[in-house]
Amino acid sequence: MVIQKKICMIGAFATGKTSLVAMFVHSIFSEKYHTT
Repeated sequence: MVIQKKICMIGAFATGKTSLVAMFVHSIFSEKYHTT
């Protein structure tokens, strides 16, 4: 059984929100990520 959740990430730009989500979802971290 897969548990699905929805989250809302808010915060200042270029603070690592996308990298944090990628780390939890895909178990990866890239220091060379372009800002979104």
